[in-house]
Amino acid sequence: VAIYADNQYFSEVALAGLPQGVSVDYFGNIYVSDLIGFVWKLNSSGSLVWKATVDAPESLAIDGANIYVISGTEIIRLSQADGSVNGGFGLYGFADTNLNYPRGIAWYNSELFITDTFNGKVKRFSDTGTYINTTQSSILRRPCGITTFAENKYIAVTDFETDKISIYNVSDLSLVSSFAVSGQSAGEVRY
Repeated sequence: VAIYADNQYFSEVALAGLPQGVSVDYFGNIYVSDLIGFVWKLNSSGSLVWKATVDAPESLAIDGANIYVISGTEIIRLSQADGSVNGGFGLYGFADTNLNYPRGIAWYNSELFITDTFNGKVKRFSDTGTYINTTQSSILRRPCGITTFAENKYIAVTDFETDKISIYNVSDLSLVSSFAVSGQSAGEVRY
């Protein structure tokens, strides 16, 4: 993993392999998940702070004290301080309260927004795992990436089956807009 600061190469850190998710906390610490089975915490200069073992971790999100990691159909909660497991939730299934191959995760205001990829929805849970609500839009087929934006008023969701980006209100997961993205060559995006 190469680390850049102010568009300048800063340092490089060798990880076990297959890095998947990355997030940075308020203090500049970097959290990386890799499919080999680890979540790594690096300080802002790239030095290892700790390494936690998690089964096939993918995307991750952070709040002020925890890291939320997608691992299979579960969300594992790790302590930012030492990487110890301090909770988690998630059961495989098709109901609104279940997850079927979640791929993306974002945190805002003690809530997690999770792309439930094979159920074709975005689901909102409390950070302790209590189900809150689900998108009711039929636009999503295979949602994958997710992030909050505009002062956390909206979430943007990518869909790898439809090549669309959909925008939802954070408050109720209602659809705001959706648009197709396609490119003909490297670096070209068409709306």
